[in-house]
Amino acid sequence: MRRRHALRIPVVYVVFILVAGFAITALLLRYDVGEDVNQARITSAETSQSLSNAIYQAIGTYYTPTVAGEGFVEATVSQAATLGVSETQLLNEGFAPFAAPLVNELGAALLDYQLAPIGVVTYSARPAENAAAIGHNLLTDDERRDTIIDTIEERAPIISGPLNLKQGGTGIIIRQAIFVPGLRPFAERYEDVTGLAPDPAWADRIPDDFWGFSTTVVDAPAMLAALAETGTDPATYSLRKVNADGTVGEAFVGAWDGAALDAEVRDITLPDESRWRLYVASTVPDPLHHWPVLLIGLLSTIAAATLATWAYHASARNRVGFDFGHAVIDLPAREDVLTTTATFLSTLYPRIQGQVQGAPEDGITIPIGAGASPEGNTSGRVWDVMRGGNQQARISIDAPSVRSAADLDEVLETISPMLAATLGSLERLESVSRDSVIDHLTDVFNRRRFQPTFDELSISVQRHGSWLGVAVVDIDDFKALNDTFGHQFGDEALRRLGRALSDSIRGTDSVYRFGGDEFVLLVVVETEEDALRLLHRVHSRANAVLGDFLPSGGSFTVSVGLCCLRGDALESMNDMLAKADQALYRAKSTGRDRIEVWGPSMSTTGPITPHSGVEESDGED
Repeated sequence: MRRRHALRIPVVYVVFILVAGFAITALLLRYDVGEDVNQARITSAETSQSLSNAIYQAIGTYYTPTVAGEGFVEATVSQAATLGVSETQLLNEGFAPFAAPLVNELGAALLDYQLAPIGVVTYSARPAENAAAIGHNLLTDDERRDTIIDTIEERAPIISGPLNLKQGGTGIIIRQAIFVPGLRPFAERYEDVTGLAPDPAWADRIPDDFWGFSTTVVDAPAMLAALAETGTDPATYSLRKVNADGTVGEAFVGAWDGAALDAEVRDITLPDESRWRLYVASTVPDPLHHWPVLLIGLLSTIAAATLATWAYHASARNRVGFDFGHAVIDLPAREDVLTTTATFLSTLYPRIQGQVQGAPEDGITIPIGAGASPEGNTSGRVWDVMRGGNQQARISIDAPSVRSAADLDEVLETISPMLAATLGSLERLESVSRDSVIDHLTDVFNRRRFQPTFDELSISVQRHGSWLGVAVVDIDDFKALNDTFGHQFGDEALRRLGRALSDSIRGTDSVYRFGGDEFVLLVVVETEEDALRLLHRVHSRANAVLGDFLPSGGSFTVSVGLCCLRGDALESMNDMLAKADQALYRAKSTGRDRIEVWGPSMSTTGPITPHSGVEESDGED
């Protein structure tokens, strides 16, 4: 069946209406009611999408300072150990300058930004306004302690609220537990800070590498003010918290309180996997507004036919929009959305051919129509799908196809806003996801990505009988060079080393920055000799890049420690990292600028550096 006119009423319908005007009048009335329901659903779906985007954007904005605090603490602890000074001294001196840009950026909506060593709120970006909260011991807070300790054990963020704050007002608290390797036992540090022995009932659940918390306290109305900026009437929606037992709490934003069956329902998943639930009412207009249809149908069959033609066209357009929105709204990837768009247009117009392209930087091209190629004839018509001044997609149809699809302009006008909104939303989600696993100084993976990749490769090498290598790469005498030439020089050296490592490995290998000048490689090889050949290339490339960068009169080299095991003898991630560290220690202690492979004789030759595959590096030297 050739559907050249996706939105136009068939001639047979017009003839039938001319013969039976009264019957068509009744059908029009029923049809219009149905269209109101469809339109209400489409409107509520679009409104729900807009509100969801605003909520996710607000969460992302105010979640950033909490994550930044983790990096600040790790850098401070590392610097204190390097300089041989008190960690407390560096925190006292550095917290205010570190927090000032965040305070300036987020303004009055940021009620406070805190650090809580050992769980005691000690540092505040707004101390004058939050005096009541300073000194609060989170671990002795009977109302919040269980949730807080669960967060520590799971090493995950937690978002609480909206709730009443100790310093007054209603806020949302975003809290991130911070873990630093090599700390003294938690019980000792807790007693030093508080003067009290911790209660074993909960202290035994806290690991020794727990440093404390980074906390962002946000004014709840200000954080969610973005919902008001969408122009949506608060009486038509409500936002509620989903409790741990699955029940839904009272609305804390919006005033709609109808039945869920009469609303578009969407769950907002927060970074700690808790949920808010958004309800947007699907409001159907009063049926009495259809009286013009009845009057026109009774007065004139011709008028009824004309109205039917208009109604069919409107309904077809709405139906196209609803079907398209339903098809793409929950797709997980931009390429899936573009493929579904191409299939949708091919179904409406089986004879058209062309292509759907993503944004210029995507490099994604999907053919439209059977037999079409991605490089097909685009000399016909081109439609750019725009959002906020940015091109989200481009639809190109060749000239004969355009002529065979009379309503194509209207169809594309209908689906383009939903296509742009869906692609824009996925683009923001992909950006947030990528930023969470990339070290922003060197543009390689950070340690948050290391453990899941190690687990995946472990399964693969065990299945195929391959070898998995963990190599630790470290710049020789980096501290001395950093002290001599300055931190900007050191940062640039790390950036160049990250690029050199990425350029030296194969597509199946990966590079991670664990912090400071320490990088880790994951390689899959057939033999240990293959791993050594690869590391010799990496070592040579890294030395060449760093040597070219160093001013004359100095040397700039790296040392490498490797632990490479066959799949059937594979050990845990931490054990392999520890053995690679031992090999690196041997390389450092026997002259540097070399590669050492772990062997049993190294088991007592040097210290084992503890690693945790779930912590994220700070992204700075």
